[in-house]
Amino acid sequence: MNWLMFQRPHLAPYEQWKPDAGDLDEFEKSETGRRSAFALHVSRVLDGLGLGNLQEPEALFVEPAHCFSTEHLSRMLPELSCPLDPVTFRELGFGMLDPNLVRKYTPSQATEVGMGESGASVAASVKPAAVPGVLFDPLYGMAIVRHGKGWRGVNFAGNMWRKRAASRPPAQVQQYLAAYIPAALSDGAFLARGCFEGLLPDVARTDDLQHVPELAVDSPAEFGRLIDTLRSRLEGKSRGFRLWFRGQTEDFLVPDRSGVPDSEFCEYRKVRDTSLVPSLYRSIDSQTATPDGFMKLARHIGDWAADAQVLLPEASNTVDRETGVPYTPKPVPKDGATLRSTMAMAGGPHARIPGVRDLGPYFIVEVSDARGRLLDTYVRLHHPALAGARKMILLQHYGCRTPWIDITHDAEVALWFALHNLAAVGPDRYRADRVTATGDQPSKWPTVYVFILHPEHHPVVDTAAVLSNSIFLRPQLQKCGLLGGAGSLARNYAARFLSLKIRLGRGFAGMRLKRAEDLFPPPADDAGLARLLEFAKTPHNDGLFPVYEVASG
Repeated sequence: MNWLMFQRPHLAPYEQWKPDAGDLDEFEKSETGRRSAFALHVSRVLDGLGLGNLQEPEALFVEPAHCFSTEHLSRMLPELSCPLDPVTFRELGFGMLDPNLVRKYTPSQATEVGMGESGASVAASVKPAAVPGVLFDPLYGMAIVRHGKGWRGVNFAGNMWRKRAASRPPAQVQQYLAAYIPAALSDGAFLARGCFEGLLPDVARTDDLQHVPELAVDSPAEFGRLIDTLRSRLEGKSRGFRLWFRGQTEDFLVPDRSGVPDSEFCEYRKVRDTSLVPSLYRSIDSQTATPDGFMKLARHIGDWAADAQVLLPEASNTVDRETGVPYTPKPVPKDGATLRSTMAMAGGPHARIPGVRDLGPYFIVEVSDARGRLLDTYVRLHHPALAGARKMILLQHYGCRTPWIDITHDAEVALWFALHNLAAVGPDRYRADRVTATGDQPSKWPTVYVFILHPEHHPVVDTAAVLSNSIFLRPQLQKCGLLGGAGSLARNYAARFLSLKIRLGRGFAGMRLKRAEDLFPPPADDAGLARLLEFAKTPHNDGLFPVYEVASG
């Protein structure tokens, strides 16, 4: 109700927007400046729902990185000595940042804690009057700035890596930070070489961490044996790590940048990585190209999140005031009892879900009888970051585009998705059709991706834990998890955690698999889906990303 009554009404169309006093003061007096001020206004309204990038705040959420027109961009590239023409620049996935706008979104903390520069700190140091924009790679979160006669990349998505560096001995911090390019962008491949020694092909046992190792299997039995071996190896080498999987009918790749004329322009990543760009960012540039497009996108995500907030239980838990263990409050007497609640800040992270770390408010509750004698006392912890993550998770699994990537801890579920193409048969309905390997090139075969993830070191959230005791069945049957960290300024973030690609040969053609309805139960069986379909009928819904169902082909 708060969204419908107070927040959503502020997302009026651009032409109807009436800025408050001071909204335009810090932007240039032009149409570009007004568009930038409107973008900042919309993003702040969306913040009220607790939606954002929890792991990499500098990578943003859905905020547009610029408000430049195509013509404006074409004029700026020569000014910045870009080695690419405008058409190639866009085809290879590069973009332009408005440093003034980015500075408004993301105050930097990296330099303040002595951990090197960050993207926002660089943007803050660039004077818009001197440099109209900053060349940028939104796939990897890299600002590309002049360094003498060459170039250097400055990262907008290094918050998690800086936290890892902070945990190292002081003498190793700078060395760890310097390893961001070779190590952080190849985190999964590095773990695979340490955990799966002897299982990987010769090409993977080299120092070239930019290439993710690959294995081909030609039968379900061979696939099962490989997964068992991988799990056994991981259990013997690393505590707390777990295998996660994702199946795709095809291994999509990022644009090929090997032909960029200036070798230093994007030297941080020359390989053609797997594209694990979340659904939200696959078309975001066209959706945020106009102020009204961004407003409608933010409004629709807000509608989804508000519906999810109504349907999910409160993100809080009650603990004993002295010991901190889970606690069930005593029944409150009907006559004469008084309840006193004192609010404080900086509660602890959610005990069962270490991947969601937030220090939210907590309440100290005291219950007294009519004579003032203390009957009961306990602490009520609230977790706003968990609430935001749960809403995102619910949105992801039922149709709304989000910054997360679907993964599963069940290899058989990943196998199902690798061997089924979901073909759209309507705006809110898909048909699952079987696929199989064709041709002699394993790189073209259906693929299961393997991730080695730790909930305290990686942005992974186990759906089963987050949506426990809820009415939503689909995520439970798919044994889902989500891999986060991606943002509007770091879209292929999840690819850095990819450890292994398993190519599926022709021997899977006759394999018996579950029906689509076994993983996507219909509304009659999934009460959460039924409720979301009801909510989607409300007049305020923009219908950009409809709730969807899947049936067998």
